[in-house]
Amino acid sequence: EEAPGEVTEDSTFDVLILGTNGSHTDTIMVASINEEKHKISLFSVPRDLYINGRRINEYYTYYGVDQLSRMVSTVTGLQMDQYVQVDLQGFIDIVDVLGGLDVYVSESLYDGLYPNGKGGYSSYSIDEGQHHFTGEEALKYARSRHSTSDFDRAERLNPALTPSLW
Repeated sequence: EEAPGEVTEDSTFDVLILGTNGSHTDTIMVASINEEKHKISLFSVPRDLYINGRRINEYYTYYGVDQLSRMVSTVTGLQMDQYVQVDLQGFIDIVDVLGGLDVYVSESLYDGLYPNGKGGYSSYSIDEGQHHFTGEEALKYARSRHSTSDFDRAERLNPALTPSLW
């Protein structure tokens, strides 16, 4: 007998997308592909979401991608069929291979603590309006979070990726 709300058949092909920086995963997303309905849903899992007493992104750091995949499945109810892991340079390369990204920035952004790659920080800002990002510019836009939140960051990243990848 199935429990109320239990998923008995997963009709989607679900891909766990991880943005990594060394042994840490900064971005956790799921692309859920429903071929029958010709629909792709792309959504973020907040990296600071607590599950079983620890942040979900810690499962990657301490136990690897398989355990993180199980935790994402627990939270979403979707069985991950594959995963894609992209580090910071891979993100830059993918955007550059696509010819860049056209993004409308709906609100000006300032981050005075953007990591400079040398153990310190620099400032990053961008004005509201239409922009064409190179891979490096897209990474800065996607990673900036000190003046906003992880939820804002995920919202900025989702619309930026969706038109180009699908």
